[in-house]
Amino acid sequence: MSGIRRFGVRVALVAAMAGLSDFGPPAVQAQTPAPAAPERRLSIMDAVELAIKQNSDLEVVRINPAIQDVSIDQARALWAPTFTTLFQGDYRNNPPNSFLSGGQTTITNDQNILNFGFGSSLPWLGSSYRVGWENYRTTTNNAFANFSPQVGSNLTFNFALPLLRGRSIDLTRQSLQVSSKNREISDVLVREAVAVTTRFVKNAYWDLVFSINSLEVQRLSLDLAQRSLKENRARVEIGTMAPIDIVQAEAEVAQREEAVIIAEASISRSEDALRALIFTAHTPEEWEARLVPTDAAIFVPLAVDLRGSVREALDVRTDIVEA
Repeated sequence: MSGIRRFGVRVALVAAMAGLSDFGPPAVQAQTPAPAAPERRLSIMDAVELAIKQNSDLEVVRINPAIQDVSIDQARALWAPTFTTLFQGDYRNNPPNSFLSGGQTTITNDQNILNFGFGSSLPWLGSSYRVGWENYRTTTNNAFANFSPQVGSNLTFNFALPLLRGRSIDLTRQSLQVSSKNREISDVLVREAVAVTTRFVKNAYWDLVFSINSLEVQRLSLDLAQRSLKENRARVEIGTMAPIDIVQAEAEVAQREEAVIIAEASISRSEDALRALIFTAHTPEEWEARLVPTDAAIFVPLAVDLRGSVREALDVRTDIVEA
């Protein structure tokens, strides 16, 4: 009778926990789960393409070539022709300084000058040129003047070619060569930034894949620990195992539960790291999506050619090319 009574009490307790017993309080209804975050299925190539298009670091690096183009234009501007013009007028009234002035009380002289010119340095041997057109017109009431008005015009052309100074290099050509090299370096830096970002994206992608697989392993380990705990409790009930062994099994289950929590947090960190590389702040809706990798890691043994690898590194490594 005692065994039947204990069995009846156990059934009543189980029914009360399930909310089916009429003797206990009604079971608490489960809360409505929050809507699941939208999923974003992503292959490793999709992640790399998004990073190349949207990564903020690459957006900054892409501006450098445009800046260097401006520097090159600025250096070439020193060879652009410089146009000059001059207009000058001179009107004077002076008393006569000779008794032969013919009775005039004031000597008037009026002179107007209008000059044009252009010139610049040349990118060859430090040479330069200058073209000028000078014009003037003078009127006077002086009786001793031969002609009034007098008009004149001169056209000049000057070309300078230094014998030694500036033949091989000058400041303008130096600035242009330095700007051109900086432009090449900026292109190399863009390629380097793309390669580094691609590497970071691939590492972050595989870290996320590893975190997801690690969570699956930890959940399987937790399931095995829970099964072992259940079997140990059954053995204790039938008397084939000491009750103290259940404590060790419960500790193992607690450790496995902690490992599952840590693995879930690792997935969140890996997703955030990948989002920071492939998304921008202008698309906040993409940051809320749960990333689901679609590629699996495939391990293929590769034979490494040491000499070929060194030769390729010397030819294509961006830091060596920049140096």
